[in-house]
Order: sequence, then structure tokens, then C-alpha cells
Amino acid sequence: MEVGGSMPKIKIKVDIKNEEKTDSFQTQAIIANRQIKYIEPSKTIVILDYEKQYLYRENDSIRMNYNFKEEQAFIELKDYNRKMQVPLKTRKYEKKDNDVKIEFLIDNQLFLYQVEERK
Repeated sequence: MEVGGSMPKIKIKVDIKNEEKTDSFQTQAIIANRQIKYIEPSKTIVILDYEKQYLYRENDSIRMNYNFKEEQAFIELKDYNRKMQVPLKTRKYEKKDNDVKIEFLIDNQLFLYQVEERK
């Protein structure tokens, strides 16, 4: 996925936190079809669907699908050709304009995922 072309681009700040680690970075994203799409510094492709409350993340070794509305999560470990469903509990899903804040539990570990548009 390339962030470019004629689709609307925005600058965003992304925070991903859990009990062990905090990642924070700024990047460019595209907005289209009620989705925000961007590439993390780790080369992970991310698609967040606002309407469906769905988060997709993929890189060379892992593919993750989180459905916050239906509270389902699937993780695929590509190197091991292994797919698994993991317990997901959505604690908070807030959206305002292009900003999203999600708090969720996976295997009883709390995660915070936040996207903020930078003007």
C-alpha cells in the first residue's frame, strides 16, 4: 500500500500502548470510504474502518484482524502458517472526526490504540 495518489491525505499521531510497551509515532494517512489507512515505521500496513469498528494490521510475519463491534480477534503467524482466534473485549470505542480512541483487552491484557489528526 502506498500513501499517496489523489485520495485525501492527513497527518496523524498514533499511540499504541499495553502494560509492557508504548509505541508513538507520526505519519501520513489517507482517508477513503470511512477508513483511515497508513503504514507504521515498522512497515506494518494498517486499515481502520470507522463504520465497521474494524482494525486490520499486517506485516511480513503477522496478520491481525480486530472486530471491536463483534468482539472477535484473529491472528495469523505467517512464518508458522498458524491462525488463531483470541479473546477480545472492547472496553471503549470513541470516534470524533478523524480521531479514534479504542481500549480493549486481549487475553486480559489492556491495550490502548489512539489515532489523532494533526493539523
